[in-house]
Amino acid sequence: MIRILTVVLVLFVAAPAGADLRYTTHVEARKLQTAGTADPLLGILGGMLMNLMASGDTTTVIGSNGARVETKSAIGPVPAGAAILLRSGAALVINPQDQTYWALPGIPGGTLALMDPQMSSKRTGEFGMVAGLRAERITYSVALNVPVPANVQLPGSLPRTLTMDGEMWVTDEYKTYASALAAVTNVAVPGISVGVFGGSADGLIVRQITRSALLGFEIEYTVSDVVEGPVASDLFQVPAGYREIPPPTTNLLR
Repeated sequence: MIRILTVVLVLFVAAPAGADLRYTTHVEARKLQTAGTADPLLGILGGMLMNLMASGDTTTVIGSNGARVETKSAIGPVPAGAAILLRSGAALVINPQDQTYWALPGIPGGTLALMDPQMSSKRTGEFGMVAGLRAERITYSVALNVPVPANVQLPGSLPRTLTMDGEMWVTDEYKTYASALAAVTNVAVPGISVGVFGGSADGLIVRQITRSALLGFEIEYTVSDVVEGPVASDLFQVPAGYREIPPPTTNLLR
């Protein structure tokens, strides 16, 4: 469920025909005040991941024709004001500023194997209200290998495994939508599936905090304005006249 890095293509499992869910989310990425002197390389890596999860708001729509995430702030290579379409085996970015679209690049299978993400979670039985929805608090921890072969020497004190932990609040009120979204984002967007899209097989994630003391950052995600109802089907299509371009490069160290 938690995957921190980048983007890969997907096969979409649709929500019920004729049903749509729209909600707003706010993401806040911030540095942790940690004791001691951090390794400069760890600081750079933490900054790269924070840039991939830039603070800001998004609007997510889940429907029978796919899913759409509208961005107000830039997220990695996705510019502010763009929309990410998740549908029919593709993850596409459409940019109305220049009327272009492009496919999000995938993670090579060998890289995913090297990362070998491991997660454990625990239900607490504690409930609270988020966005007017009753949600259970779940704690979790995540470990990701640095994706380099075992015989490659890492510079400085950079560890071979990166660890994170956190807590999330999950509601089962919109579980059908959440399951459909999880089927997309857990495969399609391992880099930003949690903290932007919020899909989970257990239900809709309405709040989540992910932190890494090692990398010195935490990311908080909060849902608001959840509305169920029909939306225009063309939201899930590339507009006529848009031209396809290669994926842009992005400077993660900005």
